[in-house]
Amino acid sequence: MLMYAVPITTAVSNSFQEHFDIVWIIASMAIVVVCWFLVRTLKKIDANQADLFHRMSAVEIHQARLEGEHEASCGRMIKLLDTLSDKINN
Repeated sequence: MLMYAVPITTAVSNSFQEHFDIVWIIASMAIVVVCWFLVRTLKKIDANQADLFHRMSAVEIHQARLEGEHEASCGRMIKLLDTLSDKINN
């Protein structure tokens, strides 16, 4: 004994056709939410890059100053050692 059954695709298709406006609204809302998160993320990345650029500039300035102080300190020490070695040798 065979029973008549409605194919599932027909039932889904009829449901989709009946509620097309609701499905369209839900899909649109999902796309808007994803776009909102994407824009928000890109703005945060841009702000973080600007902050990192300013921090790196400050670090480079500080490093240049420290290297200059080191060179000045080592240069004086080398001159002092040369002077002392010359006095000892003479």
